[in-house]
Parts: sequence; C-alpha cells; structure tokens
Amino acid sequence: MQYERANLQRAYNATLNGMSVYRAARMYLVPESTLRDRTRGKVEMDLAHCFHLVRKTSWLNM
Repeated sequence: MQYERANLQRAYNATLNGMSVYRAARMYLVPESTLRDRTRGKVEMDLAHCFHLVRKTSWLNM
C-alpha cells in the first residue's frame, strides 16, 4: 500500500489525541500495522524515513 508520509504523521498525531489506531489508519489511508508499530514505539517516526533515504541512496550509488 502506498501512502504519504504526511498522512502517517497526521494519523500518528490523531492517536496521540485519543483516536484509535484502527480509525486513524482508515481515516488517513495508512496501513494499520505501520501506524500501530509507531504508536507502540517499535519504530520511531523519524527512523523509518531515514532508513528509506539510506536505502534509496545506497541503490543510487551502485
């Protein structure tokens, strides 16, 4: 599923304000498991973005 990072941030913020992960994921069109991992602290919001950039940069340097 493709989603915008800004929507993931909006969904995350909604959960911080009391919305359920299930509802926020549906409302902002992001994967529920991805959002749940962020809210449980399994993956930090900024680290996921950094990993994507490192992987993209590594691919470009090949």
